[in-house]
Amino acid sequence: LLLRAGNLDYLIGDYLAEITMGLLARMKKESTISSNQNKSTSMGQGGFIGSFVTTVWKPLMKQLLRRRIKVVTNAGGLNPYGLAQELIRLTKEAGLEPPIVAVVQGDDLLNRIEEFQKNKNFYTFDDTDTIHNLNEMNPQILKENIKLLSSNAYLGAKPIADCLNAGAQVVITGRCVDSALVLGPLLHEFRDIPAWKNVQDPNHWNLLASASLAGHIIECGCHATGGNFTDWQICSDWYNVGFPIAECYPDGSVIITKGENTGGLVTTATVSEQIVYEIGDPAAYYLPDVIVDLRDVVVEQVDKDKVLVKGAKGKPPTKFYKVSSTYSDGWKLTADLLISGFHAKQKALKVADSILMRANFLLSSRNLATFDETNVEIIGAEHIFGANASIEAQNSREVVLRISVRHQSIEGLKMFGAEVPPAALSMAPGITGASSGTPRPQPYIYHLSNLVPKNVVNVELILLNSKNSLAPRIYDEQYETIIETSLLDQSNKSDLDDTLVNTLKSNDLITVPLIQLCLARSGDKGDSANIGIIARHPILFQFLKQNLTAKKVHKYMQHFVNGKVLRYEIPGLNAFNFLLTNSLGGGGLSSLRIDRQGKAYGQILLTMPIDIPSNLLSFIAPFSSKL
Repeated sequence: LLLRAGNLDYLIGDYLAEITMGLLARMKKESTISSNQNKSTSMGQGGFIGSFVTTVWKPLMKQLLRRRIKVVTNAGGLNPYGLAQELIRLTKEAGLEPPIVAVVQGDDLLNRIEEFQKNKNFYTFDDTDTIHNLNEMNPQILKENIKLLSSNAYLGAKPIADCLNAGAQVVITGRCVDSALVLGPLLHEFRDIPAWKNVQDPNHWNLLASASLAGHIIECGCHATGGNFTDWQICSDWYNVGFPIAECYPDGSVIITKGENTGGLVTTATVSEQIVYEIGDPAAYYLPDVIVDLRDVVVEQVDKDKVLVKGAKGKPPTKFYKVSSTYSDGWKLTADLLISGFHAKQKALKVADSILMRANFLLSSRNLATFDETNVEIIGAEHIFGANASIEAQNSREVVLRISVRHQSIEGLKMFGAEVPPAALSMAPGITGASSGTPRPQPYIYHLSNLVPKNVVNVELILLNSKNSLAPRIYDEQYETIIETSLLDQSNKSDLDDTLVNTLKSNDLITVPLIQLCLARSGDKGDSANIGIIARHPILFQFLKQNLTAKKVHKYMQHFVNGKVLRYEIPGLNAFNFLLTNSLGGGGLSSLRIDRQGKAYGQILLTMPIDIPSNLLSFIAPFSSKL
């Protein structure tokens, strides 16, 4: 990327997901920061992301410093100051003059949660909630047996901008919203433009929304340049796929592109898929700096691998930070066995039942409780498709049996793990190991989402290798926030003109898979999953408004959904967002499922059969289930 983007101003590194924070917390608990901290693991010894050191800073520092490319990253994780010190040490070790490195910290609230609970400043929050005013919030008191591993506020972009304004070339944060890594630099670069600095300007919040959208598009790297793309067959050279580049302009418009001579592609489709990824209500995408309205966003192909994005609207933010916390609640273990031959699925189910019965018998004989939770999946027999699994898959002659269990004691899980290898000798024929060795217990990490008022969070800004200093501050500007939500499923209403109604009418119906009508991308928000659906043509969008309802999606995905399905419309993209609540078995590190983040949900939904009028055939994509 650096070699192929000659005018690069900033290198952005987004590393932190909810799962990542849980893993960092677990590793930090299990290890101590030693004198050889420079021997960083991929997750970072001591709480930061070690791979940022080994794959970014070490190999690229000379180019970054020579070309004066600024770096903004949240790779600091639970220890941003430690990462900053490491970068300076490595730079000196390479014989180079270290840059000014800024640290943003204050997001770590682990030692303050008891204080917040006492003062009723710690509120319950679900990722599907709207953020109400203070009088409607419910204070949360954690149970006494819950010992938090981590608790971090999602900070915004202004601390990053303040560090850049003070001369920092590298800014390292802990937890912040992903989009802040882009909005922060733009607040710095455009700080002298009235509409960017004056909150009274009628376009101010729209500009912040547009910049935040740019951050949302590039935050997952190659997701915007052909990675995880529905029409993957037209995407070339994955081995050399280019990272996304955002060209941002003072008027709020953004062009998404990639480095020259890199693989992948940038089209309105690849960018649209990323826009609808991991969102809730598109009318109210809550960030600490702005509430973004995505409904009127439009994308335009302006050149090869160049897509113009515009139309985001913004409103003033709320008075809260979202807080993500983790705690350990027992242990979990997953075992895999490859099972082959005729009736492989049936053999796998019987083996799973027998292993669990045997393990429960042993637990009982030692006066230990039974498992808190178990989960059996038959990989290769379309287990994740539920009742929609194909007959061919049901008769697969090769499957992987995956058994996951949770228990309060390591001893209980070790008993289970010891019973897995003997299955190859004492149970069904055609069993062999699918993984190496006896499975090992791992801590079961539970995730919580809460809110805290911004005015109780003191953000510390530290400049290393600089004569300047910045005072800690509270980022708590008060604005009047207008909460607006999208209209939900409107399939019972018709706003179609007569010509379109006639186009969609036909007695000659043809059944096709949904993938011929639209693209999809799915992801997680806590224990809820979102599936963004983008129609391949405006006519198809109008058809799907009437025919792809929340009720139909719920029925097709019912084997996952323990809550409800909400449908939101995004007319500018000819898109919908379906939110499936309580659908991930706890989500993230709290789930025993193989797809604990809903990454496969979009592809599953695209297999849904749908009846279309024959006169829509000219608008759909050709498709064959066999290559």
